[in-house]
Amino acid sequence: MSNRPPRILYLDSHDHATCLEKFAGARRFAAAVGWPIVRMKITGSPRRLHALLARLKPDGCLVNANKFLNTLPPAAFGSIPVVYLDTDARLFDRASCVVAHDSAATGRRAADELLKFDLARYVFLPYRRPAFWSDLREFGFCARLSEVGAGADVLTESALRRADLRNAGVFAANDEMALRLLVQLRARGLRVPEDVALIAADDTEEAASAGITSIRIDFEQGGYLAAKCLSERLGGHRPPHTVLFGDICIRPRPS
Repeated sequence: MSNRPPRILYLDSHDHATCLEKFAGARRFAAAVGWPIVRMKITGSPRRLHALLARLKPDGCLVNANKFLNTLPPAAFGSIPVVYLDTDARLFDRASCVVAHDSAATGRRAADELLKFDLARYVFLPYRRPAFWSDLREFGFCARLSEVGAGADVLTESALRRADLRNAGVFAANDEMALRLLVQLRARGLRVPEDVALIAADDTEEAASAGITSIRIDFEQGGYLAAKCLSERLGGHRPPHTVLFGDICIRPRPS
């Protein structure tokens, strides 16, 4: 019987900063336990995945969320143990393991931050495409405001172009949407934060450069937890169906 450490394959789709943070966390766990870990970007078809698995012969797989990989059930990996990272746990049966960000808690945190100010209305700007994490951030945001007797409007980009946003607090689903909104607000002659208070999530370099207050998410910890759950699977144990990771802090900026 071989005593070699398990070979781990980390599947990803692109080099977004948040993806690299998640891989850094997985690599930190791998270094601690002596795993060789390889990150591969892949899109396309199940056939391409099967060819990759046949060539690399990993002992376990970590799968970071993307449109293609999220559609693949654990059966697509054959007998190879797999843990999904930062995707919708509802896509998979209870025997699967998904490590996901607690997006509803981020929505609540955004609401608490905006409640510090004397604002006339509160608005959630969802992501430009359907996304489970955007829905969860919306849910947490609206639920927290409801608890204190404040309502929240959910407005798309097109609806925001017609909305009266003076003295409004807007929570954008992520930094990308906040940056898009900032362009729109400036075109309308609305100032941030004098006319509109704006907060987002992910804390990217782009948001920092634009002066947008953003919630820093612990993506690195998400990758670490995913690798830890995979270690449990490789050891013959069954980790929980869903493991959540959270935020680090709010990075206040002049928005």
